[in-house]
Amino acid sequence: MKRVNDLLRKKLSKIIIFMILDILVMLVASFLAIALRFDFMNIPIEYLEVAFKYVALDIAIMVTIFSLYNLYTSVWKYASITELINIVMACITTECICLLYKKFLNISMPRSYYLIRLLLLILLVTSVRFSFRILRTIIIRIENKSKNNNIMIIGGGEAARLLIDEIGRNKKYSDSKIVCIIDDNKEKIGTYIRGIQIVGTRKKIEQAAENYEVNEIIIAIPSAPKEEIAKIVTECQKTSC
Repeated sequence: MKRVNDLLRKKLSKIIIFMILDILVMLVASFLAIALRFDFMNIPIEYLEVAFKYVALDIAIMVTIFSLYNLYTSVWKYASITELINIVMACITTECICLLYKKFLNISMPRSYYLIRLLLLILLVTSVRFSFRILRTIIIRIENKSKNNNIMIIGGGEAARLLIDEIGRNKKYSDSKIVCIIDDNKEKIGTYIRGIQIVGTRKKIEQAAENYEVNEIIIAIPSAPKEEIAKIVTECQKTSC
């Protein structure tokens, strides 16, 4: 029971921190939007008064919309394009509602103000959320430098990407790092998956194992027939892995 309460407390703390950061983002975006609209020169005082008179309502709308788009409950250290789309849609929805209620109440603001603030919201909210992903990537790369077990992955598809993610976060592989990828699609050679380079086809397995001091080889081609797997294993057996 204590563990459950600790988890709930930790989750609630995370939500509160994000809400506070979003409130600061809305305040900054509201001021910058009106300042940028007038190039930081001769800003009409009536627009500043309106911007900050209704910012509390804007914040309430933002927090509600962000909650509906799960921006307070997503796991941001694993954030991907799906979370980015949610941020963009949440910011657009928020700004549209703010525009509509101000028009309904005959509150005068430059039209460009809403567009500038929308762009600032997307930029700042994305920066706050994805900083967790960036920080996690930096920490993993620093930790990887001290790891002793070098892994080669055979296969440059979705299975390889999932495997890289799993090894990166699974304590079972705490002393392991992926150093290279092998794939028979020559068009993929030289490209990267999660920062790991595809270095060649199966003919390069032995050479790559030596160059990267590989200790372990993992085959990540679930759709390959047994005959193909057997051929790959034959190449792998030429190494000491």
